[in-house]
Amino acid sequence: NGRWALETSPAHSGYRVAHNVFQSNLVAIRFGSSGDAPSEFDHNCLRDNRFGFSTGFDHFVVNARVHHNDTFRHERAAYELARPTAQPNSTVDVTFDHNVSRQDGGSFGAYHLMSTHRTTVSQNIVESATRRAIHLDGGNEALHILDNTLGAQAAGIAQHSNPLPPSNHRVLIQGNTITGGTSAGIG
Repeated sequence: NGRWALETSPAHSGYRVAHNVFQSNLVAIRFGSSGDAPSEFDHNCLRDNRFGFSTGFDHFVVNARVHHNDTFRHERAAYELARPTAQPNSTVDVTFDHNVSRQDGGSFGAYHLMSTHRTTVSQNIVESATRRAIHLDGGNEALHILDNTLGAQAAGIAQHSNPLPPSNHRVLIQGNTITGGTSAGIG
């Protein structure tokens, strides 16, 4: 359709998308999963897309692991879990771990998180994010950001200055190494 290279349906689950290259797309992968069986997105290379891994604002993602991927130079966000906050808990039990992001995140950050529930971002590396390493919008609940190495031009972890309601609840930020920010490590 010219908008994304690959799409998985939120009506099904048990996907494994592995060992692919996604380059020069509007969206590399528009990911959805019902959560009945675990899904994985792993060992992929995503380069020079507008968005890398994204829910596309209308997909539900439940019970998924995104791990051991490499991303480079995404215009908006390398990883985006974003649903309108009027539909909370549309992203549930998602883990991002052992990913490496380089020069990603112009508008939103290498990771853009909104309306997630029980999401973990752990043991990832973000190098030279063009704005923020992790950008939080509203509606995140039971979010854990743990043991990451984050380098960004503006801020390591930042909440949007006017986040969409509802506010974020039970967010644990612990054990991260944050470098290079001109405005704040955590802001």
